[in-house]
Amino acid sequence: MSKIFLTGASGFVGSRLLDAFRTRKDSVVVLDRSGSIREKLQASESDRIETLPVDLFRPELYEKALATTDIVLHLAALTGRASEQEHFRINAEGTELLLDCCRRVGVQKILFVSSIAVKFPDQTGYYYAQAKCRAEDSVRNSGLRFAIVRPTIILGRGSAILKGFEKLASLPVMPIFGNGRARVQPIYVDDLVDFFLSIVYQDLFRSETLELGGPVALTIEELLQEIRRIRRGSRSLPVHIPISVLKTALNIADGIGLGRFLPLNSGQLASFSFDGTAESNPIYESRRSNLRDVPQMLKLSFAHDDERIFSPTHRRVGIFPGTRMSGFHRIPSWVRDARLCNPEIRRRASGLCHFLNGNTVRFLFVANCTHALDFRKVGGRIRAIFRSAGASAKEAGVAAGDSGKFTAIFPFGRFSCPRQQVGVVRSARG
Repeated sequence: MSKIFLTGASGFVGSRLLDAFRTRKDSVVVLDRSGSIREKLQASESDRIETLPVDLFRPELYEKALATTDIVLHLAALTGRASEQEHFRINAEGTELLLDCCRRVGVQKILFVSSIAVKFPDQTGYYYAQAKCRAEDSVRNSGLRFAIVRPTIILGRGSAILKGFEKLASLPVMPIFGNGRARVQPIYVDDLVDFFLSIVYQDLFRSETLELGGPVALTIEELLQEIRRIRRGSRSLPVHIPISVLKTALNIADGIGLGRFLPLNSGQLASFSFDGTAESNPIYESRRSNLRDVPQMLKLSFAHDDERIFSPTHRRVGIFPGTRMSGFHRIPSWVRDARLCNPEIRRRASGLCHFLNGNTVRFLFVANCTHALDFRKVGGRIRAIFRSAGASAKEAGVAAGDSGKFTAIFPFGRFSCPRQQVGVVRSARG
């Protein structure tokens, strides 16, 4: 069994890759500058997972450990908004230092994670893509056996780009940078990790560049609308903002020193201008039928948030006079019609949560309406929620009985609670 040298193990993708190696009980050397990885390891793993409290720029401190390994998986990178110098120092120069160290100690194989952005025809101001291009050239000229992987947009819980897209999709009017027709091909983070494992375990270091994406390509506007549908249950009115206008505004902001306060620069708008899809290759085709599609990716990505939203450990918050709500963090859109008495609750209200969202966990909100809402009106709206989610008329039926209880019939059974309560009923399906 090969011994692995892993960089970027505390990142979005790298942490999941390390978890996969831990599950398979592989031997791994990990660069862990902050010590956060070491803190998470169990005592029984100390003989298989070696953590080094150093970064890429101290090769004299990790050279000896690197010499004991067979394969390098280089995921460490600087992403997002940063200066040109920072991107080239970490993404290009850091890679070159690691390659030099590999040659000195005799490591022959490296998997380098690049980005689909390196194929954009115009990278002006996009320093991340420029630095990755230089790093790719360094890997190709290293003399090592390599596999360069260019992932497309990576989705999953903790994805920074997904968080940015969600913010855009959640606005009352959805801003679309450019015409919205640039094509993207998102891939789920666990599917990408499976590709990495295939390269390692099947020894697919053939000195080639592999572009990896999900099973379906769609426009960036279609992706944003799908995020909106998953999170809010409806589409949004898009407003297209010309790229030229945005670039001018961002360049002016950079020129007067305000650019550092903005989430992106003019170069990063290339993702909204050029297609970010993957060219087919044998490794991709071998797993294509098993890849998660976009709705599955999004539901899995947001599942953790939904668990948090409905967690019964949340602080109870007052909604109506004499009424309490338990375990609810975001307020359904129909509650906003109820003359909310708490400004903080009103501010947090962000639309309908995901009733019947996916096949793993389903939720029902049961509300007391004796004060600020007409009881029958809420019953009708809950019925509409379930009908829009695909439930039958019987499954979505809501009735108020003479016993003073509010009863809902829905796909996983019948529940009731006193009318004077507000609560959340949850059921997990196998």
